[in-house]
Amino acid sequence: MINEKKVKLQKVKRILTLIFGIIFAILGVLFAFTIGVTDDVATIIEMSLILLCGGVAMIIWAKKRKKLINDMSEFMKILSCDENGCLNSISSATNRPIEEIKNEINKLIKLEFLQGVFIDESCNCLVKGNGEVNLKSRAYTSPQSSSKTESVIHEEENTNDKDASENQFDDGTILLIDNGASYNKLTKETLTFKSGKEIKEVNVSDIYNAKLGLLGVTITLKDNRQEILPTIPKDKYSVWVDAINELVQGKGNYTPLSHETIAKVKKQRKIAIGTAVAVLMLVVIGGLGIFTPDKATDNDYFEVAKILIGQELKAPTTARYYDFEIKAEDDYGRKIVFCHCDAQNGFGAYVQDTCWVLIDKVEIVDDSYKYTYSKINVIVVQGNADYLSDTYVSGMIKNESTWNQPFED
Repeated sequence: MINEKKVKLQKVKRILTLIFGIIFAILGVLFAFTIGVTDDVATIIEMSLILLCGGVAMIIWAKKRKKLINDMSEFMKILSCDENGCLNSISSATNRPIEEIKNEINKLIKLEFLQGVFIDESCNCLVKGNGEVNLKSRAYTSPQSSSKTESVIHEEENTNDKDASENQFDDGTILLIDNGASYNKLTKETLTFKSGKEIKEVNVSDIYNAKLGLLGVTITLKDNRQEILPTIPKDKYSVWVDAINELVQGKGNYTPLSHETIAKVKKQRKIAIGTAVAVLMLVVIGGLGIFTPDKATDNDYFEVAKILIGQELKAPTTARYYDFEIKAEDDYGRKIVFCHCDAQNGFGAYVQDTCWVLIDKVEIVDDSYKYTYSKINVIVVQGNADYLSDTYVSGMIKNESTWNQPFED
């Protein structure tokens, strides 16, 4: 019935998808950290979101596929003990709605993980294509009448009432879990559980009720204190809550935890986790604007050019700059700035200067400029020498061996 070859191939596909999903998600985050380093911010954001969303989608798919394969193994173990192949036995053992079980099995059949079987809707049984039940080649006999069918279903529904005590021992101890990381033990008198490194014990008589919250099973004491029981398997949530409330309020006087309540809490938990991840991403992306140095604009290059030109003047404090223009720019941020400057010469008379400055890099750190340049690339010519602009610009580029080359770290 189980297509082992198909299952093995699916396991390999799931692992590869998970690996690539993690890689894509990491690359998406790394791309986000390059915002502010390059000019094309829109492309970086788009690429980051594509990689991140694609990676998360692949991880979610791999997680769901793993759950489906694990569910199949669990279902088959349960059915191997049921000669009728009844799906109600799976529902009772896993504390999941029968419709959810049927949807899972139909998905397994559609993916060809299970072959040669189908669900008989008349009695919620898994049968072989030739009408045989389960794996035992036993002749399948459908109920003789609708009344008998109702009787069989009614009897199976009654077995659900035994779920709360299926893990109860003769000495009254029920639902004992001890895997090193967690410890939960419930008797008729006490509830013992692990809280951090401490083992706590409370009297059942001191418990007001038990309920299911976002973090799992929570008990509320009569003094309004709350405690969270550690690491309980999700399929045992209902059993724990029901068993505790049964002891606290008296047998038959509690309301069993419904499948709808468990589904609702699981949904709330997913929303809470999703919101936390989204907030974390916003904090990370927002933090980039705080820790990434501000990108220099043309005006910042003009301000640095004033500083460098001023070093060549006789009276820099008298200088008036105008007609700024970027004459050339390479792919890595080097720019040749052109401008005119009126300043006093050594005799106190104002003269016009024509200026060219090749600036390698400008960064803004703590509201001040950090820049690199070469002194030979600061040219100040007295008078109006605009006609020499092309000559000086081409000469600067020719003499600058690093022009259009990446900066060394």
